[in-house]
Amino acid sequence: MLFADNEFDILSLISWSPESVWTCVTAMPSYTVTVSTGSQWFAGTDDYIYITLVGTERCSERTLLDKPLYNDFERGAVDSYGVRVDEHLGEIVLVKIEKIRYWVQDDWYCKYVTVKTPSGDYLEFPCFRWLVDDKEVVLRDARGQTLLLFHRSLCLVSVAAHLPQDDKTSLVKQHRQKELERRRKTYRPVHTVCGFMIKEAEAAH
Repeated sequence: MLFADNEFDILSLISWSPESVWTCVTAMPSYTVTVSTGSQWFAGTDDYIYITLVGTERCSERTLLDKPLYNDFERGAVDSYGVRVDEHLGEIVLVKIEKIRYWVQDDWYCKYVTVKTPSGDYLEFPCFRWLVDDKEVVLRDARGQTLLLFHRSLCLVSVAAHLPQDDKTSLVKQHRQKELERRRKTYRPVHTVCGFMIKEAEAAH
């Protein structure tokens, strides 16, 4: 029950119609997250799947992806979920996926994640990997934006779908190392979002 201290408060409460309350709720920015599960055998999972959207301004809350009375993340499924935030996150640059064990070991193969922004833009975050045990992965969008991201520990975080350990030959590894060194010299820090230091290219002169 709501209590008012004076007549003004009482009139204010009366003026709050169901329509105005609904308007306030729907005014909150909402992102639509679509998750694609692989079609190979045993690709689905019953584990808990959480998502965090990381933008240039702020990040979303850690959100459980779950629909009532629905079997989420079945083999070959493409499932969509809403993620509401209090404020716009800025440009979405990362998606963090967490898999937490529900009962027994239940690996999951995630193909990709797409994010529809409140403005109607679609961003795709390729994954194409198995998540085993209690696993966390950080994905960068498929546009290949020139962003370097560092964790609090100042260790470089691999956010692309292609991981360093996937480099098979020494030549590829050397090329990757040179590219990282070049980017470290070229890029400058901008600000920290959700524990990540986002670096972007300096303007060309």
